[in-house]
Amino acid sequence: MESIKHQNTVKIKHFIDAVNNDDLETIKCSIASLRNKCQINRACIVEGEKIRGKFTPLSYAVKTKKLNIVSFLLETGADVNCKGWFINKDEPSRCLCHNPLFLACVNNDPGMIKILAENGAHINIPIPDIRVEEEEGGSIEYSTEDTCLHWAVRNEKEAVVMALLQSGANPNKRNHFDTSPLHIACEKCNFCIMKELVRFGGHFEPDVISWIHLIECLLDYDVSRAQGVSEERKKLVLFLLSTSYSHRNSVGLELLGQIEKSIENTNVDHYCVNLIKHLISNPSPLIQICRATIRKCIGQRCKPGVMSCLPLPSNLEKYLSLDY
Repeated sequence: MESIKHQNTVKIKHFIDAVNNDDLETIKCSIASLRNKCQINRACIVEGEKIRGKFTPLSYAVKTKKLNIVSFLLETGADVNCKGWFINKDEPSRCLCHNPLFLACVNNDPGMIKILAENGAHINIPIPDIRVEEEEGGSIEYSTEDTCLHWAVRNEKEAVVMALLQSGANPNKRNHFDTSPLHIACEKCNFCIMKELVRFGGHFEPDVISWIHLIECLLDYDVSRAQGVSEERKKLVLFLLSTSYSHRNSVGLELLGQIEKSIENTNVDHYCVNLIKHLISNPSPLIQICRATIRKCIGQRCKPGVMSCLPLPSNLEKYLSLDY
């Protein structure tokens, strides 16, 4: 039995060597000689200059970006969702679990992602990772339950995010910490990724707590150094206001309360003008929510003459009056 196991390991290592050398002909001959085609899904330990890990021939071909070999192995029946692990020798204490899709994401390889997805890769399952957190009296093992999309957004890999979304990744999938990719994009203040997530159906549940957390992330600023809200963060807030998710009354009131608080100590007229323009251009339900904030912006932030450049309806002054 041990002899057979050793022979199988030798065969897999032979596969890995052929993958490393980009030798498709040797791989074809080796597969033809197998009695059991399932053996192509066996894994073995691979020692490289920078990494050490357990890989199947397919996962190693993905890791080393051998697209032609990946295509051939998938056609032959290789398991597109096989699992393994690897350690970067620069970080020997950190072991990363993987599947082929995650390896393609780490490689920043959109083309590989699409091929794997077309051949049945599970786009929305969690990355097979295990984290250990030390606590008093012992340690706790847990999985973050991040999907590849969570990982790509967190690492701001825009091309990878697009490839995953186009392949069916769910922008609303929650991880172990009840966080979606859209939450992460907001925390990162990445406007480009945020727009794509919304375009592919990303949204927030209509509860005030989610919005408060989001706005605190977007509008956080250092009061002690009198730093105003950054232009990028302002742009994100305006973008969120343009979506339908801020049209709910209770949420909108809380949201705009946070915006008022954030601009209380700033004098950025450009921001206020854009905010007013945006609020005015939205449907009446949103303007209804925003009346107090618009009045405050007009009364305290805008220089004389600013009103003339806004696309305001003729009855706006009456609409915004306290008696209306």
